[in-house]
Amino acid sequence: MAVTSLKKTQTLGFKLSMLILAFLLIVLGSCGVLTYFNQMSSYREQCKANLRDVGEYLENLIAADGEDFVRYQTYFLEHYGDVDIPFDADEYVSYRTNYERLFHTEYPGKTLGADIELDDLSDEVKRAYLIYHQLYWLLTFQEAGTSFDLSYVYYILPDSETESDIYIIDGTHLSRADHIELMNENPYYAKFDHPQGEEAEYLYLGDQVSNERDEYGVKWAV
Repeated sequence: MAVTSLKKTQTLGFKLSMLILAFLLIVLGSCGVLTYFNQMSSYREQCKANLRDVGEYLENLIAADGEDFVRYQTYFLEHYGDVDIPFDADEYVSYRTNYERLFHTEYPGKTLGADIELDDLSDEVKRAYLIYHQLYWLLTFQEAGTSFDLSYVYYILPDSETESDIYIIDGTHLSRADHIELMNENPYYAKFDHPQGEEAEYLYLGDQVSNERDEYGVKWAV
């Protein structure tokens, strides 16, 4: 009788232990899920804050550049397919020095935008101008992305005529060879092809992504 009672007590104790263990597992699991969702919520909010901050930072830089940024953008849109920009360039200072040397040699005492316009410069000086400005803004955007913990930062210009976006500052940093490979893998890009060669040593510029009005009506409503 005593043995039977002991067995019952052990069985009851075991069941109680299992219930307590199951309860603890449920509580720990619930806490883990809640912690995960709280962390994800905090992460999303931090990402949003980073996006706002980097946007404001770069917007202020562009605004401070004023007319020169407008000049650079206009020239880029007209000539991005004609200029060879080194793919592996990791600084812009030497390219700025080269542009300034060429400019002051050919146009001593003159100031761009005041005494002479970009269209009036020689082809060599214009190429040097675009290379310097493209590298300056590309590296500036990349550094901003790193500082704000973002993988890619772009400057995109919507084109209502083609219902597409044109990448002026492209965070993916593709070479011409990379772009050819991308086109071969995804024929969709062929309709936006701007042949620039297939060299791996030069940047591919002016990528375009379609945003048709029928599918993205809100984007083109303004």
